[in-house]
Amino acid sequence: MAYYFDHRDEIDRRTAEENELVEVLKQNHPSRFQEKLRQLRNE
Repeated sequence: MAYYFDHRDEIDRRTAEENELVEVLKQNHPSRFQEKLRQLRNE
């Protein structure tokens, strides 16, 4: 915990950047599972 509090800004910044990357990847590469569910539901 001490490390986190000593480096909180950097850790929070990296976490935010990684979350943004995950969202971009989700948009550009949809889940095959989700696509299969849509097909099964005829959506």
